[in-house]
Amino acid sequence: MWAAGAGVATTFVAVVFPVPVHRVFTYHPPAGEAPPQPGARVLAPFGRRSAIGFVVDRGEAPPPDVNPKLLLRVLDDESLFTPVLWALAEWISAYYVAPLGMVLRTMLPPGLLRRERGAGRRPRDAGTFQPTEPATRAFLEPLTREVPVELSRRAPARARALGALIARG
Repeated sequence: MWAAGAGVATTFVAVVFPVPVHRVFTYHPPAGEAPPQPGARVLAPFGRRSAIGFVVDRGEAPPPDVNPKLLLRVLDDESLFTPVLWALAEWISAYYVAPLGMVLRTMLPPGLLRRERGAGRRPRDAGTFQPTEPATRAFLEPLTREVPVELSRRAPARARALGALIARG
């Protein structure tokens, strides 16, 4: 890798992606933003799409024969990994000959590499579920009466929350 010396302005960052490729990609930090720290997530152009990757190094000059692209966005102000986790990730990558980006991905909670906003949330315009098939309605109708009563009986402390959910549909 290439590293910036003390007091030297960082003008390039090395990024790995959670893909099965043993390669580091070089990017310019976004204009007007502080260069990301090693271990921070960034959104960068990757092939014909954009992807979230991890900064692994910073430097003042790119490696020879490299034409760096511009990062789209810095997602974290600091590293997501402690020095111990970072050292462990590098050891795992070397010992198991696994791409560093894939190793780093496994060290994060699920969802931190998703780009969609509101993933897993109910869309605002989504209405309540209204079954149209008579057989489906016949099956679900007794459940809407019996299940809330049974749940309220088994967990009386949660009856208020259950009532609120039923009211929402």
